[in-house]
Amino acid sequence: MSATLFHTFIQNPAMFEKLTEEIEQYIPHASKATDGVSKRGVDWHLDHTLRIILSICKTLKESRPENYRPRFHLIGFLILKTGYIPRGKGKAPAAFDSKERVSEERLRGLLEEARGELRDIEGLPPKSFFPHPYFGDLNLKQSHRFIVVHSRHHLKIVRDIVRACG
Repeated sequence: MSATLFHTFIQNPAMFEKLTEEIEQYIPHASKATDGVSKRGVDWHLDHTLRIILSICKTLKESRPENYRPRFHLIGFLILKTGYIPRGKGKAPAAFDSKERVSEERLRGLLEEARGELRDIEGLPPKSFFPHPYFGDLNLKQSHRFIVVHSRHHLKIVRDIVRACG
């Protein structure tokens, strides 16, 4: 298998709008939490998701496409291909692991910033990249896909928390 398999992912720009709308829908539930679903509450999952989106977008914009070095990573390929991240297997980097409650106001601010950043990355060169700590350099399409897969992973957890809290 080669790194070109990663290039088969096609990103629908409307997907970002759908994701941000769903994030927005859950902001009023920010105070909900239940250890039965996750050690973290809705506020943490939304904050984490939005800060990851912002970081990836900013990194893509600052990247130098000529420095893009694709490498095949089986786990990364499988996660991006299937769209599935197993729960409880990953650990959030310290910079994205807030220990404090996150207000609805802060989440709304992050959401608006993320919407702007997602619009900004649409016209970037295809070899703009984000260096993922486990998957290596993800080009623009792969980064789009990772944003979607990672966000959906956390939104599933958020949905389960909201359901469990009634």
